[in-house]
Amino acid sequence: MAKIENQGESRLLSFLKRNHSDSMLLACDYDGTLYRGIFPPLGRGFSAADLGILLCLSRSPIQALRIAAAMTRLMFLLVRLRYRYIRGRISMSRMDSILVHFFVRWVMRAVPARDLDLAAGRISGLTYPAARKCIQLLAPRIHAAAIVSKAFEPVLSAVSRRLSALISGNWTTHGVRVIAHSPLEIDRNASVLSRRDKYDRMQQLLDRFPRVRRVLVVGDTEDDIAMAEGARDRLGGDAAFLIAVNAKDSVIRAAADLNLRNWRRLQRILDRHDLKRPQKSGSGPG
Repeated sequence: MAKIENQGESRLLSFLKRNHSDSMLLACDYDGTLYRGIFPPLGRGFSAADLGILLCLSRSPIQALRIAAAMTRLMFLLVRLRYRYIRGRISMSRMDSILVHFFVRWVMRAVPARDLDLAAGRISGLTYPAARKCIQLLAPRIHAAAIVSKAFEPVLSAVSRRLSALISGNWTTHGVRVIAHSPLEIDRNASVLSRRDKYDRMQQLLDRFPRVRRVLVVGDTEDDIAMAEGARDRLGGDAAFLIAVNAKDSVIRAAADLNLRNWRRLQRILDRHDLKRPQKSGSGPG
């Protein structure tokens, strides 16, 4: 029998092996969680930053210079916001929202939808390799999967098409929608997702997939806690399990059922234990 290293790992294995485990919803954050990015130490997995780099390459020289100037301002803004976050003056969720709105206003305002789709497709493969492997290992237990993020919907849609090859279930995305014309704008009916929004999205997912009995949530900031809270309020207190991967704040570290430095740690846990034969829904005691 494989060795269980800590209590969090033991709880995860117990969660995955319960009845109805083949009717599980996998709900993941994207930026910094699934998404690695071109240069993680600088961009910290912020997909909009990499999107801006590729958009620069697809435009005329003058337009590229304008986008490059805006991206430089974005990087300086990121540094200032990080300083405020470290000093406790701003939450990580608020920081992400400011960055997304800045990107939309100053980078995407003159970008045709076709260029956005091309760039989104190119960065959609920059997810963590170990994350993709973990999804493959969990595939027999996944009924549906969702990416719930502040990232732009064209990026998330491209990612979901790639990840759909890893499981036989349903992928859905909840991100920032954009209006498909130039200049691109945030859809006025779709705000950048807040903690409350992620709670509401979980309710919508459970309405859409009534077969789901368990929810595995993977995130890295405090607003991801709301997805687990939404599942517990609907399905019961033990129906959700929250994994914090490379947590960016102390709030999610305290709330998580399991804290992991990276996806490779989760992959090692899944590799050590036989999780290939989920017990079918309705079999055994409830």
